[in-house]
Amino acid sequence: MGLGDRTVTGDRAAPLTPASGGALAVVVLSTLGAPADDSLAELLGPVAAGALRRELWRSVRRWAAATAGPDGPGAFEANSADAALAALAGHDGPVAFVAPDVPGIDETLSQALYGDLADGVGMTFAPTYDASPFLLATPTVDAELLMLAGQRGAGGRDAMFAAVAARNVPIGMLRSERRLATAADARAAAADPRTPLELGVLLAAGLDVRARR
Repeated sequence: MGLGDRTVTGDRAAPLTPASGGALAVVVLSTLGAPADDSLAELLGPVAAGALRRELWRSVRRWAAATAGPDGPGAFEANSADAALAALAGHDGPVAFVAPDVPGIDETLSQALYGDLADGVGMTFAPTYDASPFLLATPTVDAELLMLAGQRGAGGRDAMFAAVAARNVPIGMLRSERRLATAADARAAAADPRTPLELGVLLAAGLDVRARR
């Protein structure tokens, strides 16, 4: 693995039923996240924004570790599609790639992901509110789709879907979630009762400090 790509460890939640074709590997892929946005730090302050991003990463790592199949390569992080592919060398089972900036992922999403893979889809994905994927899974490692998904912007997204359509395979779509990357996202997450407690506390603290200034 490259610099910044490290294995995620931690207790897994209740085991999920493995999809056919082997154990699921899960990669937290930074290039699936939104581009850097200064508005979050402007709203919360740089210290609170940094703490929020770190906790968001931790929550996604926990989800990845709990979702990965128990007998496969597990869950890890990658800073690029190339690094992810290198770490997955030799893995011939299903794989999921998840962005590090979505607070709404949970076990229900994991179960839906496994269900789509067990149903034999060629790809399943979960979109954010701007239609870019924050979660992408395939029954085997697919280098072409991964490289396209890692390209930020509508061009990479559209090329990815065109590549899947050309293969004439079933496509699954999981529920949509909002990223937590901008000031607008932070305000929405602070008002959303589904926001995880740890993130909600950090958001409330950051917004309170800024309001007092």
